[in-house]
Amino acid sequence: MAGNRRPGWFETAAAGLAAFLTCLSAGAQDAAEDVSVHPAGKKAVETRPRFAPYEEGKAIPAGYVVQKQRRTSLLLAGGVVLAVGYGASYVIGAVNNGRLLSAGEAPSLAYYTLSIPVAGPLVGLKTIEPNTAEAVALITSAALQIGGGVAVLVGLTTHDKRLVRGGGVDLGLRVSAGRATLVGHF
Repeated sequence: MAGNRRPGWFETAAAGLAAFLTCLSAGAQDAAEDVSVHPAGKKAVETRPRFAPYEEGKAIPAGYVVQKQRRTSLLLAGGVVLAVGYGASYVIGAVNNGRLLSAGEAPSLAYYTLSIPVAGPLVGLKTIEPNTAEAVALITSAALQIGGGVAVLVGLTTHDKRLVRGGGVDLGLRVSAGRATLVGHF
């Protein structure tokens, strides 16, 4: 009864991966063509782009809807910049306290202030009494943290709008333990 056997996990995964890659290659083009069948049985090809820029005050073309989305580029870039600035400040404090401990001295509370996000480097300028190189590093760290924080806040509070063509097929792949499912809507 080889014809009635259920496909194994490898066959299922391979079929799911093939479907996923097909969807990726088709969805990678914003101007992908959608094919629909008209009552006369002839195929019509939709050549309008799937996404179009939205301009406030202009009429929305037929077949498009306005979609709002968070500004993820600002969220990601701001988060990375904030993390780099905070990480540098935190490492400076930890290394200096480690240096004091290895020299047999008590760790300085002034260096612990560097572990405070955003304000730590600015407080450290006053409490650590840094040399010129340390002061430049602390000011740079503070600037990175402030700039990254502002970018994250702007990304959270503002939205981009774009036009999305309705209709067509939207497909995705849902992967769970031992199974891949192709999901979508028409």
